[in-house]
This record gives sequence, structure tokens and C-alpha cells, in this order.
Amino acid sequence: MRKLNKQSLKRLSQKDKVPITFQMPRPSKKNTRQATASSRNGSARREEILETATDLFYERGYENGSLRDIAKVMGFTQAAIYYHFPSKDEIFFCILDRFTEIVFQAIKDQLDTPGDPAEVLRKALRQHVSLSRDYMKEVKLLIEDRKLLSDARLQIVRAKERKIFDLYRRHFEKLRAANLILPISPTIISFSLISTANSVYQWYDRGGSLSIEEISDELAQLYLCTDDSAGQSSKSRTARSRSKAD
Repeated sequence: MRKLNKQSLKRLSQKDKVPITFQMPRPSKKNTRQATASSRNGSARREEILETATDLFYERGYENGSLRDIAKVMGFTQAAIYYHFPSKDEIFFCILDRFTEIVFQAIKDQLDTPGDPAEVLRKALRQHVSLSRDYMKEVKLLIEDRKLLSDARLQIVRAKERKIFDLYRRHFEKLRAANLILPISPTIISFSLISTANSVYQWYDRGGSLSIEEISDELAQLYLCTDDSAGQSSKSRTARSRSKAD
């Protein structure tokens, strides 16, 4: 038998070594882009459905607008609507839930701002009235048709409304403690303010003589009226009347 020298052994050793490697398959860039695009398209489609439903419910009322109507306006099948929303009630809830969250966050941001509490209220009320102008359709649906939601979802929307009410009530308690409002129950004045701000959609005229900022400032003056300021306002009005008469 032929003897193997060290060089032969080395060559055999290297030849017998068979490296084995294993790599996890990576998702292709194409598949990743497709998944991301699909997600974006799905979100955009949901938004389109919600916008169409808002317009339809506003024009016809919630009860008179069907999923078939929404699909027809969008040029979809009903199955395409059901793919994104399991029911008309779910669509309506999403509209109201999102709107009440927008109002809550906007009012909270304003009322949480440090500074003169009277000025803070003015800014919050201006924000609230502006939202009522910009979201007239959602306000109308909230006030007139929310009762048509399923019980569980109606409770969620009402809880959001209660949070908005509590923001105002706590702030009016501060104003009353500082003698910046008349001695009226913060609960009553909060309900009154919210009702007034929400009713803007019924009478506001974009082409009217008053801007939305002027309207909100006048309302703020009404709610911030104290005994002293009421007297001063009365004297001021009397002076203006006499000036016009002269």
C-alpha cells in the first residue's frame, strides 16, 4: 500500500470538506412593495367609502341611505363595500366616532393651554365653532341620527360626548371660582355652550355679514358675561344708541 505523505493528506482533507450553508429566504422587494401598496390602497378605499357615506347620509338621512346606494355612487359592488365594512352601522359609527374624537382632541388642546382662563375659553369656543362649520355634515348626523346606531356603539359615541362636556364643565368651574362668569351652574352653562356651538350648521351663512371668528367671539362674550361686564356692556350699548340718535 502506498503511503500518503503530509501533502497528500492535506489535499484530501481539503477535498473532503464540503461546506454547507443555509440562508433564510428573504422576501423580494417586489412583494414588499406590493404589500405596502395594498395596505395604502385599502386605507384610501376605506376613506373613500366613509366620505361617500357621509355625503349620502347627510343628503338622505341615515335610514334612507343603503350600502347598495353607496356602492352605486362609487361604482362598486356591494361585496366590495362589505370587504371593508361588515355593515352600514359600522360605517356610521366610524363617521361619528372619528368626528367626536377630532372635537375632543381640539377642545382639550385649547383648554389645556396655560394662560388667562377667559382667553382660553374664547380660543376653545372659536375652535369648536370652526369645527362645526367645517364638519357640518358630521354635526348634522351626530345630532339628528346618532340614535339610530346600535346600542353598544351609541354608548361609545355618547361617552366621547361626555368627555367633551366634562372638559367644558371643569373649565367653567375655574371661571366661576375666579368670578369670570355669572353665578350659573357650570353644568347648565356647559350644556348650553355645546348646544349652541353644535347648532351652527343649521344657520351659519358663509356669505353672511359675520365671520365664524366674529360669531364665536360674540358667543364667548355671552358666556363670559359677569355682573360688572353686563353693566358695562349695557352702558356701552346705551352710549352707542345715543351717539346714533345725535
